Amino acid sequence: MLEKVEVEAKERNDTLMQIFRIQDYYDRNVAKLKAERYESGRKIHERRKMKELERDQPCPYEGCGRSYASEGSLNLHIKGKHNGGNKTDREKLAKSLVYCKAKGIMIPDQLEVNLPPGIVKKAAE
Repeated sequence: MLEKVEVEAKERNDTLMQIFRIQDYYDRNVAKLKAERYESGRKIHERRKMKELERDQPCPYEGCGRSYASEGSLNLHIKGKHNGGNKTDREKLAKSLVYCKAKGIMIPDQLEVNLPPGIVKKAAE
């Protein structure tokens, strides 16, 4: 009879320890999740500082000298400062010029397009 009581006591103790571990895990993670969120529930995102950004996207226009950390920023710069339109339009125009040249279609010398240097070569490849 005493053995049966000891077995039940051990099972109860094991169950209580599992409940304690689960509760402890839950409490730690809830506190961590609350620390990572605003009061509204939205997750907090850590933005990189200007000094931390690697500016490896140089402007292709000669004499500009600007460089950007993302392709999107570079495209916005080209569109605004160099009147280059959006990236899709620039690529379509470059491909059209390459196609015309390949088919022998004459392209007027006075054609005024403002494409970044090297884009036609890239479209040809």
